Amino acid sequence: MEFPKFKSSDDETLYYEIFEENLATYKFMLDKVREELYGTGTGNYSNLPGSCFEVMNDITRSLVFQTSTQFKHEKPEYKDELDEVFIPHRDLKTAIKEALAEAEAENA
Repeated sequence: MEFPKFKSSDDETLYYEIFEENLATYKFMLDKVREELYGTGTGNYSNLPGSCFEVMNDITRSLVFQTSTQFKHEKPEYKDELDEVFIPHRDLKTAIKEALAEAEAENA
């Protein structure tokens, strides 16, 4: 991950404002998924096992992607060149493990 070399403090402030907005939106969506799966009043995320959090994160990312895709289908002026690129975390992990296993088998 690379961060921009800011040309001004205004640019840096804008970058952090965008980050804060994205963080608030993602947390809102993640909270919605947690409440739907585990009910309200389940406490904070530290009460959930890591595997549950990982599943919730994957579901949230998929829902964000699906929502964005549907939104951009209905509002094409929001489309950009990266709209079709999405690799869910779990799929990426599985793909990497399979590739490593194949490489090891070929070298054995």
